[in-house]
Amino acid sequence: MNPYIPKLARLVKVKKEAPDVKTFRFKFVEKSKFNFVPGQILMVTVFGIGEATFGIVPTEKRDEYEFTVKKIGTVTSALFKLKKGDVIGIRGPFGNGYPVKELNGRNILLVAGGVGFPPIKSLLLYLLKNRKAYGRIELYYGAKTPEDLVYKKELKEWNKRKDLKVRVTVDRATEGWKGHVGVVTTILEDVEVDENTLAFMCGPSIMMKFVTLKLKERGLSEDRIYASMERLMECGVGACAHCNIGNVYVCKDGPVFRVDKLFKLVEKPW
Repeated sequence: MNPYIPKLARLVKVKKEAPDVKTFRFKFVEKSKFNFVPGQILMVTVFGIGEATFGIVPTEKRDEYEFTVKKIGTVTSALFKLKKGDVIGIRGPFGNGYPVKELNGRNILLVAGGVGFPPIKSLLLYLLKNRKAYGRIELYYGAKTPEDLVYKKELKEWNKRKDLKVRVTVDRATEGWKGHVGVVTTILEDVEVDENTLAFMCGPSIMMKFVTLKLKERGLSEDRIYASMERLMECGVGACAHCNIGNVYVCKDGPVFRVDKLFKLVEKPW
């Protein structure tokens, strides 16, 4: 099949997550195989406008999938005007995804910032589905304000689990907030790591820079930290060269990179 031709998909649900963030759930118009690894990406087409890249998130239904959008440009603004029943185009999945086959028996740290949560959520759902295969699973998430937190309902549900540690923080508290206040690294101060620990992060570049430094300070080496990189992507197959880091392409060779390898590609990846 031609990777440049999008498959038609119908929106089955649109959920507001935050003032400028929505989650879109879709189902393909024609029955279609759509197997993906957590951390992979898809290209979403708004016909007549353009397309943009988003992380794929599974749902409880095997033939329905989600992606979360922050309204920041032409395509995302067009997406925000769509409603349940509207048709979009989907290309993908693209990229490498997380090394899920290497995670058995590991202690897993997940760190997300802002709307960098979707790929981390995708990995978390995978881990929880196969929970007995892993050691400790810990989720650390930060946003600017309580209103900017995404997946609020899911966070409450995850927080009730005894087999998952959840820590949430906001940069700025607003009225009624009783949780932690501070950037995401402040909830990593007492994180425990050992030789069996792997960390996965996604969020703003500045966040990933300081999360890497904090995890190294806590004893985790760069070869056990993975970053999901956000770059401008247009084709999804490494042909347009818009998303290159050194001599590799985020859409094709990433978006997930081990941090030690990232620093070999470019001096300042953040």
